[in-house]
Amino acid sequence: MITLYQPPQTFDLINISPFCTKLETFLRMAKIPYQCEPVSMKTFMRAPNGKVPWVEVDGKAIPDSDLIINYLADKYAVTLSKGYSVEDSAVLKATQRLLEEHLYWGIGYFRWVETANWPITVLSIFAPNMLGKKPIGMLMKWSSVKQLKAHGLGRHNAETILSKCKQDLDTLSTFLGDSPYYLGDEPGLADCLVFGFLDGIMHDPTNNQLTQAAQKYDNLREYCERMGSQYFPEVYSR
Repeated sequence: MITLYQPPQTFDLINISPFCTKLETFLRMAKIPYQCEPVSMKTFMRAPNGKVPWVEVDGKAIPDSDLIINYLADKYAVTLSKGYSVEDSAVLKATQRLLEEHLYWGIGYFRWVETANWPITVLSIFAPNMLGKKPIGMLMKWSSVKQLKAHGLGRHNAETILSKCKQDLDTLSTFLGDSPYYLGDEPGLADCLVFGFLDGIMHDPTNNQLTQAAQKYDNLREYCERMGSQYFPEVYSR
């Protein structure tokens, strides 16, 4: 049995980490049996690269959502991208860069830098037991601010960051168009990625500016509901 280590499911989010949601969507889409182990400070010390998610399978710990997906796809002969053309694969890679290397930092900004939001973000990570977690939360906020500035996006003001993130949402919305799924009429590997990020934005418990902006895109909102109802009905019955 695969054990998936990630933060607990809280609020209306599948997971506070889009990478965790991406991986868990893959597991459900591929119908691979697994069990979740909510991360504690004790178990987090076992994280192979100091981040979530990671899995324990075949007697070893594997980090990084992409590495895990590739390993499990080989192990279980999963072909969620079998129907993708060369052009589709290129779009998937470009979308991955947009989401994981740009929009991800915008999500982080509105969760951690905005004064009213970061305590709720901490609660999303450590719930239900918050006893003694405030100092850790403050350390995580400081670390996030530092990383955002190092990336470059965090050096801008909130208005500029929101504008840049809206451009990413415009791109996703335009490409999705009227299609039920990101690369066609059937769900595939690209949807694990895109849904992982959109769920985290659309249902962010802080209801921040980025969340409010994303909810104005009808096709992105409907796509998120479609994917959520199909793969996470226990969460999307909200």
